[in-house]
Amino acid sequence: LHGLRVAEEARRRGFGQTLVEHALNLAQEAGDEIVRFMTGVENQPIHRIAEAIGFRPVAEGAWFAGRGTPSERQLVPLDDLHLEWLIDQIHGSDLLARTNGLYAFHWRYQPLNRDALREHLSAGQVLNLPNSDAWAIVDFEDPWLGYAHGDPESLVSLLHGLLAHPALAAGQNLFALVPSESDLAERLVEAGFRPESQGERCYEWRQANP
Repeated sequence: LHGLRVAEEARRRGFGQTLVEHALNLAQEAGDEIVRFMTGVENQPIHRIAEAIGFRPVAEGAWFAGRGTPSERQLVPLDDLHLEWLIDQIHGSDLLARTNGLYAFHWRYQPLNRDALREHLSAGQVLNLPNSDAWAIVDFEDPWLGYAHGDPESLVSLLHGLLAHPALAAGQNLFALVPSESDLAERLVEAGFRPESQGERCYEWRQANP
């Protein structure tokens, strides 16, 4: 689900919940077994609507923003030959353990699995710090860092490299949405990313087993 707006003069009359319930019915008719949406952590009205309908919170992230900085660390894109290596890398991930296996990418929380990694590899969105285990999923067209992995020192170097990447325009921010208590959040701050004041929460509904 993406986007719900109710005119101010029409609020508190049940229209928001009716709209979400209708969208959920359409999803069920289409055969969808999982429905998710992202909303601000401070948006109490939609939290109440979601929980009344049967959604549950499954992930929460804080915003971090980093602006381009000089760096001599050159990053290289990985290809499909690295898929199994990446699969091994995400096992035991601190970040995924905090988000029920989900990661935030372009306003959507989704599972980080084989299909997702394959798609990012095909798009050239998986970058590696050479001679290290540090890598990240990133899109510079609409600058968004979806996931990053590596030992602390290499990960900070990788993040510096992302902020210095030639595809990131001068003065442009690279955004990340990750749990504030995660190891990645700590490395983001070390690399010069700024914590933002508001975060997002992901709600999920699942079809009950027959």
